[in-house]
Amino acid sequence: MKKFNPYCCWIFKRNYIKKANSRKKSSTYWCGTATCKFGDVSVQLSIQNREESVLKIRFTGDVCHDILSSKAKNITGSDRSKLIHHAWKSNQEPSKMHRDNLLRIDPDYFSAGVQTGSGLTHGTMKGIKAEAKARHQGDHDLTKSLSQLHDSIAQEDENHAINLGHSWRKFFGYIQMCNMSPTINIVLFNEASLRLYYELSRHDIVYIDATGNLFANEKKYNRLLYYAMVLRNPFALNSPTPIAE
Repeated sequence: MKKFNPYCCWIFKRNYIKKANSRKKSSTYWCGTATCKFGDVSVQLSIQNREESVLKIRFTGDVCHDILSSKAKNITGSDRSKLIHHAWKSNQEPSKMHRDNLLRIDPDYFSAGVQTGSGLTHGTMKGIKAEAKARHQGDHDLTKSLSQLHDSIAQEDENHAINLGHSWRKFFGYIQMCNMSPTINIVLFNEASLRLYYELSRHDIVYIDATGNLFANEKKYNRLLYYAMVLRNPFALNSPTPIAE
């Protein structure tokens, strides 16, 4: 269908497939009806004989889209699973995910007002990111989830060191302390950052930096701040190097 009409956003409404032991020998093996979400074109499809596998397509109507009113199919199945996996791995903002997916849409398809694969707004990607968080978070209780994450990262780090033959390593993981009471306190560093601190701190400046721009402000809570102990980068105009966070 896309080969003959790359401009429509198709949704299937009615499908019929002949039963295995049907007494109607001459009936159509499979037939279906699809319509464009813009409402201007419909199509009927059929496969008369299963063995021949010849698909017949008959279009009705003309493409006349209102490109100011974009349309998109719901993102489901494997496509949604891929986006959920990507959202978890990349940790991108929903708005950036939406823009990136818009750029991947075929130009002919996009110029006809179709945004299938990206959603109509970044709200679609916002929902996918929320699904990714819910699916990969170990436990609904944040403290338990962070504890599980601490153990899994430490075990993965240790296994990686064993595979590389780094038997000299004694320190594994990245989450070193997690305390949720009375306030949120999470300390993050690994063995590499400790070695970097030991080698460079004697020769350059170490200081504490903080930002609150990473978290949304909640009226009923005190402002959350993200602190980092950083080393000044020895190369001019380069960002400082975080040691612990």
